[in-house]
Amino acid sequence: MDFGLALFGTGDAHSLHHIFTIVWRVLLVLIGVNALIIVHEFGHFIVARWCGVRCDKFYIWFDAYNFRFFRFKWGDTEYGLGWVPLGGYVKMLGQEDNPSQIKNEIERARLEAESDDPAVSAEARQRLAEQQRHQEEVYAPDSFLSKNVFQRMAIISAGVIMNIIFAVFCAAWAYMLGFPEPTSRLGEVFPDSPAWQTGLVPGDRITAIDGKPCRLFSDIRLAMLDRKQVDLTIERRTDSSAETIHKLITPTMEKGQLAPTIGVYPSPAIQIASAGPVCLTLDPAAMSESAETLKKIPRAGRLVAMNGEPVETPADYQHLARKFLDTDITYEFVPAGKNGEPEPDGEHVAATLPPNPFAETGIRLAMGEITSVAEDSPAAGAGFRAAVRDESGTIIENGDVIAAVNNEPVLDPILFPYQIHRLAVKGGGKADIVLTVNREGNEVDIPLSITASESYTGTVSFRGRMASSEIGISYMVRPFIAGTDASVSFDTEPSPIGLHISSIEVGLTEPQAPEKDDPASPYFEKIRQYYRSILEIGKPNGSGGFIIEAPAEPEQARDKILSFFTDYINYLPSGTPLVIRAGIGSEPQAVLKTAVTRPGNAYQIDRSLAFDYTETQIASSGNLLQALAAGWAKTVDSMGAIYRQLVNIGRNVSAKAFGGPVMIVDIAYKAAGSKDGTFLLFLCLISANLAVVNILPIPVLDGGHLLFLIYELIFRKRPNETVQVILSYIGLFLILGLMIWVIFLDIARVAGLM
Repeated sequence: MDFGLALFGTGDAHSLHHIFTIVWRVLLVLIGVNALIIVHEFGHFIVARWCGVRCDKFYIWFDAYNFRFFRFKWGDTEYGLGWVPLGGYVKMLGQEDNPSQIKNEIERARLEAESDDPAVSAEARQRLAEQQRHQEEVYAPDSFLSKNVFQRMAIISAGVIMNIIFAVFCAAWAYMLGFPEPTSRLGEVFPDSPAWQTGLVPGDRITAIDGKPCRLFSDIRLAMLDRKQVDLTIERRTDSSAETIHKLITPTMEKGQLAPTIGVYPSPAIQIASAGPVCLTLDPAAMSESAETLKKIPRAGRLVAMNGEPVETPADYQHLARKFLDTDITYEFVPAGKNGEPEPDGEHVAATLPPNPFAETGIRLAMGEITSVAEDSPAAGAGFRAAVRDESGTIIENGDVIAAVNNEPVLDPILFPYQIHRLAVKGGGKADIVLTVNREGNEVDIPLSITASESYTGTVSFRGRMASSEIGISYMVRPFIAGTDASVSFDTEPSPIGLHISSIEVGLTEPQAPEKDDPASPYFEKIRQYYRSILEIGKPNGSGGFIIEAPAEPEQARDKILSFFTDYINYLPSGTPLVIRAGIGSEPQAVLKTAVTRPGNAYQIDRSLAFDYTETQIASSGNLLQALAAGWAKTVDSMGAIYRQLVNIGRNVSAKAFGGPVMIVDIAYKAAGSKDGTFLLFLCLISANLAVVNILPIPVLDGGHLLFLIYELIFRKRPNETVQVILSYIGLFLILGLMIWVIFLDIARVAGLM
């Protein structure tokens, strides 16, 4: 929601509702994030007071340079709200996190012990005198340093313990309300990924990893962090039944990826989004038309059949969407209950949608070499050669390049998967074909038999690669112009063939809000989100559109250009003008002008129906005890996941995977918009995160203080003050460096640099 539009719009109830929604979300975020700070610092504070330690200050946010919003004193403690919103602190007598003040604070505790303060009891003075006789260090009786090691350990660890308790209660509350969690079913299997090479298909559900139950998609991601081979137990639905299969798979981490992955994406749901039924597009007229066609379908309606064939799970939807790829589909919906299941007595409502043609530009990219061959595929036994790369990703042995199918040249690598799929379908599900490949300058004919595949990926691309599942090969698509049709005009003689695409300029402005009575009006925010999702890979061009520029790094350029031609282009209305610039090195660029068309040469698997993004299952508990047990389990799992990610940083997890305060607030704001326990679950995860990070053995963190206390417990003497100061400086620089890094990452994400 654009806040300016809400403030300066029509002032109707709809706009006011959005204003109150924004204000409410912001308040929730402020309360929730600050509750994490208060809980942690209150843990230190209350245990310190129980142990008789004087607390001089209790601050939420830092009062750097003595600036603060407000303060007041109650008893011996000054309470206040600082101005730097990066945490909080409790200032105890004799305890100091700032390395430059450690010696001064220790000295202050000593001086106060030697003072004639009347508050110091006779018993305390007698104890101090006894310590002096034994030449022991003397500290004020209400100082942190005067307490025994176990008391000081309790005070230091109390913040982390309170974070854990807070996380458990937040999670328990979330379970009482219920919240959705993405299931372990696969929606996309990306070309050339380990999952694709191993033979996983959309609709598969991973039920166990190395024998351990797998319920959630997050379980899959976590299991891949160690980059070791895993044994997947998979439930696969067929036309008549379900079967269980096993696959051994090793995750990979390519250049630019944040963590090891097997190349899968969660399954979409088969429930219409809460905004209501519509085919999402950036074309307002097409949006209005689809909203009118689908208006009888209930909001959050559950898909139960396609062309009369039952749909019980997203796997059924995946199968039938491919089966009826280029024919009309009649969808049947019924109202869904709270758990997403169809209401038994719900009225069936049907709507028919035509095939969804793939958007084209009249410009063909260049076919690249084969990058991998899938296990147990027709290609595996036919003798295709895939490129061989070293650990850095550099090609050390070239792969085959497909040139023709049944003696017909392959003109467009993006449409090639559909071309092969149609050959199999037209042959009754099977076909014998001959592929001609270019192998080290020679043409080689390879005959093989193909079968229409459940894993047909359509025009999905991944890091500059596409795949033909019927053949069992993935291949590179290069961002060079290999050909054009008559609809493309250019100013280069003799032609731009062979030039590298450097930028794509799109003549489409941000959609404007439709009239209130327009059927597409409820989906305006979704339309604008689609537009801005394209802007994530581009930037405004200053003339009423936006421009997508190819990065200098070749792999990033392939990925970005191909993503536009295979994915983002399908959001654009037909007729959207495009200006494409191409060149080689420093040579003058060629300028090609064309427009988006949908000639029906290929069809998309889905019809752009606005389903919920991912299939979820509702996590809930029936009573308080069950909720507390589930909350404890969720907290332990969360801390374990965070620990595994931290120990893999720099090895299997990129340092770019960190998120700073901007990312945290952004996630919190989105979670605050839910009407279930999602926001409470977010607080649980962040509180567990704080517990793990604070217990790390880094000086200036709680874990660093505990490390010094463990030293004292073992060697029965305090650490050398100078060593303690030096180590604390090192810890401080590490923490400051981390803060600068995550803030830089936040800025880079906001600026679209990541």
